Amino acid sequence: MMKFFEQIFKKAAPAKEVVGEKSEEGSEESKKETTPYVPDETERLLGTREKESTTKLIGGANESIVVKLKDDGRGIFKPLKGEEFSIRRDVGGDLFKRERAAYLVDKFLDLGLVPSTVIREIDGEIGSIQEFIPDTKFIGEFTEDERKQYKTELIKLFLFDAVIWNQDRHGHNFLLKDGKIYAIDNGYAFDSSSPLFYGDYASEPIPEEIKEKFRKFLSWTNGLEILKTLLDELLTPRQAKACIARIKFLGDIMKKQGVLPSEKDVKFNPSK
Repeated sequence: MMKFFEQIFKKAAPAKEVVGEKSEEGSEESKKETTPYVPDETERLLGTREKESTTKLIGGANESIVVKLKDDGRGIFKPLKGEEFSIRRDVGGDLFKRERAAYLVDKFLDLGLVPSTVIREIDGEIGSIQEFIPDTKFIGEFTEDERKQYKTELIKLFLFDAVIWNQDRHGHNFLLKDGKIYAIDNGYAFDSSSPLFYGDYASEPIPEEIKEKFRKFLSWTNGLEILKTLLDELLTPRQAKACIARIKFLGDIMKKQGVLPSEKDVKFNPSK
């Protein structure tokens, strides 16, 4: 993974039930301000459409199943029962909940990296199901020149992984398509048992569009409180609190410095 980022960051010349789902009448803006969370249409379909068929994926430490949904659509289902115990122990909880938590963080920050992800039961098993994105490639399938179009997306991924404290980002758990990155396999996140891996890319300028996304979220009066409430349902209080602290911390760094922080500057809980 380090080689992939190094090539991009070369210096250039100048459920049935969806967790957290609540609805309320009113405009979209009023819903944003007054309800804990309003799921979009893709989330609703992932959480409610019946299963048509399933196919197990081969490989990976945890079980993953491609689910074909009735009336079109596919998702990647990760059941609780298929989670490797040692990994659950390392992250301090259920991986499928972290898949949902990562999606919520991404959506609140408007980064557009994580495909829609909800929690539901399939065949009596609880787990996460994530929207399947067809016709994607891994970064290793691109030439060095082709990878350069993904530089801004990779900077977003860098910051997103710092926010969720992702300990397992490598070249096979993010996908690329048409200039866009899709961050998948986010279950090994939110706990402090391992450090991050991106410290070699400190001081890379952060594009204005990314800084604006953080500014916009941090200026939303109820945003941090609503996100914290949703994360509390999925993570431990310590993990949720630390994630919120990292969002504030990184937003402050963007405002004051405008460059990617060094690894030593990004702490699990920077408020301490």
